[in-house]
Amino acid sequence: MEQYRIVQPQKARAKLIQGTIACRGKIVGRVKIIHKISELGKIEKGDILVTKMTTPDFVVAMSRCGGIVTDEGGVTCHAAIVSREMNVPCLIATGHATSTLKDNDIVELDAHSGVVRMIETTITDAKVKQIHGKGIYAGKITGRAVVVRDVSDFPKVQKGDILITSQTTPDYLSCLYRINGLIVDEDSITSHAVLYAKALKIPTIMGTRNARDIIMDGEKIELDATNGVVTRKIASQGLALRS
Repeated sequence: MEQYRIVQPQKARAKLIQGTIACRGKIVGRVKIIHKISELGKIEKGDILVTKMTTPDFVVAMSRCGGIVTDEGGVTCHAAIVSREMNVPCLIATGHATSTLKDNDIVELDAHSGVVRMIETTITDAKVKQIHGKGIYAGKITGRAVVVRDVSDFPKVQKGDILITSQTTPDYLSCLYRINGLIVDEDSITSHAVLYAKALKIPTIMGTRNARDIIMDGEKIELDATNGVVTRKIASQGLALRS
């Protein structure tokens, strides 16, 4: 028996966006739309940065991203020059990438052919029952998962939740005092997550790589940080079943 999430029909979006090649390369990644400088912090390693135009303020974020797509620009624009210096695949002058794509879309940036291709992800794979990681602070709890991608998600964290994120920073402390468990995709023994988990005695695993993309907000999960395993309680949740 396979399990599928019910997805509401959405207005069709363009599956192909064309632009001018600024730096050749090909990558599949997660879209992050940047409308203003204050949003640059949400760019994680490997993301595809999509914006109207880049400026020198973008350089640090550009060094983290896996690809760059802009609405405007010419062969001597900032994005074109910096992408070539960093050897980051880049398309410019797409005209409408920021209005067509959405945060967290999965796309293929093909800067050999000059196109961005949407990758279909309408059905969430619910067959993944367990995710493994490295135990940082032992403990076993069951609770509601809440995925935090950036500081704008902090208000949705409630007391007793199990927080899932790519990495933690000092900004996360206010949330960590409220949670009962922590799952971190990055794997670094010198990270803030290790320090905070031990100091606050929060059952924690890290090195899960893509837990934030597999587990959904509101899911009931079991975090076994003693054995480094997250188990999804899929059968008891609102997922449609197809035999």
